[in-house]
Amino acid sequence: MDSPTAIFAIAEWRLAEADALRRANLYEGAIYLAGYGVELILKAKICQRLNIPNLFDDGFVRSAGRQVMGIDFRVGAEFRKFYLVHDIAKLLLLTGLQDRFLADREADTSGQLTKARTDIVEAKWSEELRYLAAGTKTKDESLAFLEAVNQFRAWILTV
Repeated sequence: MDSPTAIFAIAEWRLAEADALRRANLYEGAIYLAGYGVELILKAKICQRLNIPNLFDDGFVRSAGRQVMGIDFRVGAEFRKFYLVHDIAKLLLLTGLQDRFLADREADTSGQLTKARTDIVEAKWSEELRYLAAGTKTKDESLAFLEAVNQFRAWILTV
């Protein structure tokens, strides 16, 4: 991955895979993978906003040779650890778009962004969902989650 665009493309692929799992009645996997899609979307947005190619390669900061306010960001691992998390709420905060999301959510008369917030962030998606047993989630739950993810994806691509 050498750009936010490439990260977005992988996120799109993960979301397509999640939808395929949902259609195959593999609801736990669909929710789990869709959450990773959201995570990648947020990480791509962070890269866009920080004007860096990616968060996944130690060399990205060294190659940029950046030093800001006395902090040497050429030590990539130290810089990256704040961003390499699986917490959707933290990643939204790290994009710098949380206040915008909350404002847009308040203005959204359709309720779609409120649903996205509730289903994705407040429902506490986490990588721990990988341990769910088959039959833990329902078709309706997976469909609702994927719809919320698509609403959130549409929003983040506009900001």
